[in-house]
Amino acid sequence: MQQQQAQAQQAGLQAAMSVGVGVLGALFGGGRKTTALRSGVSGVGRSMREGQDVQAAQTELAQVAAQLQELQAQVQAEVDALTLTASSDLVQVDVKAKSTDVTVPLVALAWLPYTRAASGLLTPAWDAPT
Repeated sequence: MQQQQAQAQQAGLQAAMSVGVGVLGALFGGGRKTTALRSGVSGVGRSMREGQDVQAAQTELAQVAAQLQELQAQVQAEVDALTLTASSDLVQVDVKAKSTDVTVPLVALAWLPYTRAASGLLTPAWDAPT
């Protein structure tokens, strides 16, 4: 949107400058009178097109914003409907475990020997010098 506005402003400025150069050239006898006026007139057309692009971009932005707002309202309505349905359908059920349903695949013992120094500090026995 800002880019479209900047382009429109720049096109308008260029058109005004071209027309101004053409008018000054015509008044003071420059060699490119008709060329400058012609480029100025085409610049005015370009400026008008850029202005239309800005208006089209603003219209599209408004349409997209309206669609976004509509979708947000629709999503919120669906979330509210699901929340009401879910909260009324939930029932707490207690499930008791049976000893026949529990299996222990492995029983293991891990032992890491430590030695206690005279100061009371523990050091791993596998790192102790032999």
